[in-house]
Amino acid sequence: MVHEIAIVGGGPCGLVLAGMLEQQGIDYIVYERSAKETPPRGGCLDIHRSSGQIALKAAGCFEEFKKYARGGYATIHSVWNHRGEKVCTFGEGRDSPEIDRAQLRRALLSSIPEDRIRWSCPVKSSWRDENGSVVLDFEDGSSISGFKLLVGTDGVRSKIRHLVTKAEPKYSEIIFITMFIRPSNPYHVTLEQQAGQGPMVICGSGKKIWYQRQGDSHYRIDLGFKAPPDFPAGEGVDLSDEDAVKEFLLREEHFGGHVPQVHDMIQAATGLERGKRGTANDGIERRKY
Repeated sequence: MVHEIAIVGGGPCGLVLAGMLEQQGIDYIVYERSAKETPPRGGCLDIHRSSGQIALKAAGCFEEFKKYARGGYATIHSVWNHRGEKVCTFGEGRDSPEIDRAQLRRALLSSIPEDRIRWSCPVKSSWRDENGSVVLDFEDGSSISGFKLLVGTDGVRSKIRHLVTKAEPKYSEIIFITMFIRPSNPYHVTLEQQAGQGPMVICGSGKKIWYQRQGDSHYRIDLGFKAPPDFPAGEGVDLSDEDAVKEFLLREEHFGGHVPQVHDMIQAATGLERGKRGTANDGIERRKY
């Protein structure tokens, strides 16, 4: 069966659109490359009243979203410099609650029938046939065409974008390495006193550290710095070795010049996040725009 609308990508944008179409009784199908049980990558999101909340209401899942949303102190953002001086705070009282990505997906899926999403169905390529119709080729060798509308919500490595523009994503020269402080970690109490319940950012010396408290109280810590596209080649660091990664991060040219609290946090953090990026399981995120 060929559906009227095909959505390639089952992230927040694709699922919001699917929920909106479902509410209006419009035929559609979502193709998502990952398995349903695969946890979404990335930190929590703040859902603003004037944008994200409107979309969730239109998608029919706002009440489910409210079960997981964290307001109050969780909306307060604090910004510090690398010398340990507070620059500002903002967001107190703002109607933009935080939510984990897994919880957001759970809320979005609550308004979408299971048969409307094809999980583990990666699109390999897309092209136009002699009649101008778009054909989707899948990794399993199958193909399909005949949609009235195709929507690409498949992110920076989109298989659909080339149909509408020649623009390509450009590497921003910024790398993020992600680590965690779990509630069982003795350092968790210290970090809780420093960062509180809301996001905390440390900026300075051309680098950035982003702390985000998640729904189960653990902290996700993203450490960002400039690096060449082939990182970690030539850096002398094995990203599968957590101790080696910490030593690398604490070098003077990275975070060694930050306040001692940052050094303590890096030493205490565990669970380097690893995932497929490019051609290697390197545990890093290359930011593009």
